[in-house]
Amino acid sequence: MAREAVDPAEVRGAFLKLLDLSAADRDAFLEQLPPQIRNEVEALLASEQGAETMLRGIVSGAGIHQAVSGEKFGVFRITALVGRGGMGAVYQAERDDGEISQTVAIKVIERGWLDPRALERFRQERQILAGLMHPNIA
Repeated sequence: MAREAVDPAEVRGAFLKLLDLSAADRDAFLEQLPPQIRNEVEALLASEQGAETMLRGIVSGAGIHQAVSGEKFGVFRITALVGRGGMGAVYQAERDDGEISQTVAIKVIERGWLDPRALERFRQERQILAGLMHPNIA
């Protein structure tokens, strides 16, 4: 049986609204969504929570984590180093869970950048980048 197409804009809008809700209100919001939209939003939420865990776990005590090709971060597998800068390093990665084909950039930040204000700025940057769709933008 063919799977019905889901409008990515509808999924993104529902996901962004969900992020603004308290944990207590999220279940009620999800219950109101059509099943296919709900499934996609729940998958994004799991990925978001996994990214948060990954962000906290990948920083080594000695400074920046040196990722290597083939290393996995959540559902992503590192394929190349894109560049290094003052905040850390950016790696190219491929989604490796068999669900969808996707190339992403993973930014690994140094421990010194994990104070609450810098972490919030990093989250905002991640949210902005997630909404951009252009081949020359991360």
